[in-house]
Amino acid sequence: MLLYNRNAISEKRSIKSQILNFIEELVCIVALDENLTIEYVNRKSFYKKLGFGEKKLIGKSLLNFVSKEDHVRLLDTIQNYDKIEKPEQIKLIT
Repeated sequence: MLLYNRNAISEKRSIKSQILNFIEELVCIVALDENLTIEYVNRKSFYKKLGFGEKKLIGKSLLNFVSKEDHVRLLDTIQNYDKIEKPEQIKLIT
């Protein structure tokens, strides 16, 4: 008999859905040479999600702070999300 927590599965899907919805607002990863550079569609929405107000501008490529080594881990995390046991522990540290 297989026992599982239906709420935990639902919560995991919800977290994944939130991450995917956030990623969908990004147009594309435009460069993976020295840094992970991500361009975005809606600047105002992106700033809000990152916790910045309209008067505090960061630049066109907001996530151009990820090192070449880290971008592989970030992309691997996104691709293998379903295999992660505790997805709530995933954090993007700036």
